[in-house]
Amino acid sequence: MRTAAERTVEGLWKAIGKLLDRFPADECMRYLRHCGYPATIT
Repeated sequence: MRTAAERTVEGLWKAIGKLLDRFPADECMRYLRHCGYPATIT
C-alpha cells in the first residue's frame, strides 16, 4: 500500500480493490474461516 502512495480515500479504495483482485475468492474464504469468521461466497 505504501508503494501505491494514494492520498485520497477514493484512491485508497481503488488500490485496495486492485490488491484484492489478486486473490481468488476461495483463498479469501479459507483465510476468513481460519480467522474464525463464518465466510460464504455469494
